[in-house]
Amino acid sequence: MQIELDEKEWLMLLQLSLLGEYVVNAGRGGKEALSEYRELTDKLCRRQYEQTNRISDSEAIEENEIADVHDKIFDTVSQYLEAFEQDVLKENGTK
Repeated sequence: MQIELDEKEWLMLLQLSLLGEYVVNAGRGGKEALSEYRELTDKLCRRQYEQTNRISDSEAIEENEIADVHDKIFDTVSQYLEAFEQDVLKENGTK
């Protein structure tokens, strides 16, 4: 499958992937986490690294480089995650 995205849309997709993975796994412990969501986010972060750094061999990309992309994207959505956590805490506090 192929889709065409401009740079802004691509970054929004990365953000949505990270937000979705966070929401799905936020309340789960390490072993209960759904790895397929993290793997998809990592795959998109790898693709972002390839595009940004003009890398053609994705096998040459190290995990810490993927983590750096993940952290940069995380920084762009941290305010949404903080608001989400506050809403969840409010909701759980009223029950």
